[in-house]
Amino acid sequence: MAAHARHVLSATHSNRATVKFQRDDLLWAGGSITSPHDGEVVSLPIEADDYLVGPTILDMMTREVVRWRDLSEVLRPAGIDPQEHIAVWRYRDPDTLWPRPGQSRFRQQKPREPRIENNRKCRAPAHPFFAELASGGLPVGGGPTGFVRVRKSTTISVAEGAFRLAVAMLGGTKEAARWISTVAQAAWEADLERALELWERIGASGGELIEDYAVEALRPSSSVSQEVEREVMRQAIRWMGVDPDAEIVRPRGRQKTAAGDEGDIVRLTIAADGTVVGTFKAA
Repeated sequence: MAAHARHVLSATHSNRATVKFQRDDLLWAGGSITSPHDGEVVSLPIEADDYLVGPTILDMMTREVVRWRDLSEVLRPAGIDPQEHIAVWRYRDPDTLWPRPGQSRFRQQKPREPRIENNRKCRAPAHPFFAELASGGLPVGGGPTGFVRVRKSTTISVAEGAFRLAVAMLGGTKEAARWISTVAQAAWEADLERALELWERIGASGGELIEDYAVEALRPSSSVSQEVEREVMRQAIRWMGVDPDAEIVRPRGRQKTAAGDEGDIVRLTIAADGTVVGTFKAA
């Protein structure tokens, strides 16, 4: 894709638009596991009525950065400085899903708030895991071996300028929200596909996978919000009759803009009445 960027003036940059959409997760179907701390036996995923909860595929993988010399000899890449740091992917030890006695379940963030199709709040089944290492949803089928696919409603927050630009292109807020939700859902699904490939590579490597360029490409490169905003800008550039994948050369005589000042190709401003004005700078 050609190098193009978005820019919204700082006066409006803090405003965000929230759009609802549905996304899928893959819950680990790990069978019955026993807590190493209190002996509690839990069958995964945990079920209450039609709702399932448990660690996801991403929860069950860990990435650790270690020094080359601390790796086992069979894992050490050739030609690397012994002081160099290497990233290694492994399957999570199920014992680390649980808090130790007296340790809070909410060590990193607030518990996830599950939602279902009619947008009413749903009380998830009680579970003993760290809050950030368990998610849930309604089973929809079609999960790969070792996992259960579930679906839940959630939201995405996008820059106001990007949302208004989508409204202008699509003719209304409902149409823009519907399109953005579709893009967000596709971005989440792409993340799941990459996560599944990463999971399979860890298994094929015997449980320890050195992160090279190919493995690094399987990690999410940006947030779903960024992916959606990038797609809005690509559509906007097409809307102006320009191929976003074309190589665009800066016009002769125009100096390069200072980093962080504005986009290289498109500049967006929002007028007092909420109107979005876009200027194509490469013309």
